[in-house]
Amino acid sequence: MGLSKRLEDKIEQVVMNNYNKALSDAGYTEEAIEEKTARSKETWKEDEYIICDRCGRGLPVRDIAGKCVDCKRVICDKCLGSRCCVCDGILCKDCVIWVAGVDKHYCKHHVPNNAGWCFIATAAYGTPFEPKIDVLRDFRDDVLTEHRSGRGFIKWYYTLSPPIADIISKHEWMRRVVRGIVIEPFVWILSKR
Repeated sequence: MGLSKRLEDKIEQVVMNNYNKALSDAGYTEEAIEEKTARSKETWKEDEYIICDRCGRGLPVRDIAGKCVDCKRVICDKCLGSRCCVCDGILCKDCVIWVAGVDKHYCKHHVPNNAGWCFIATAAYGTPFEPKIDVLRDFRDDVLTEHRSGRGFIKWYYTLSPPIADIISKHEWMRRVVRGIVIEPFVWILSKR
């Protein structure tokens, strides 16, 4: 959160008054002081400090990467995770979604749906079009992506689940067990909320 406009103006006024006094004490003419003050006011805004919403550090504007397209926080260069390969939007380290196998980074708005994305459920049902998988996708999109820990879980899941899903998809007995013990009870719980 930045400083209030009134406080910024007051700080600028104090800095400029001290600057003008220092120039006057150094023997500069009034005309030279006005010229230097005008140039200093231009650079004053360049050196404005902004607080990174992710790490809490106050940094000059030049060290701010911008706003994360997913969580809308102002982030510094050190908190920059990547950029979305579709929209080129800035992503903080908490929101960037890396897709294994494709080796690309996405924001939550551009994660491709053609891969199914519920890897284990897709493997268990043998299709990404099972209606129960839509319940899981809705939970991911509506609940998990809204919280930092949920986004962390998604990143972890996208990294670890493809090889697990590959094993499940090759064994019918595993598909039945995963459907009956994991997915269907979880979908039932989600549909009750």
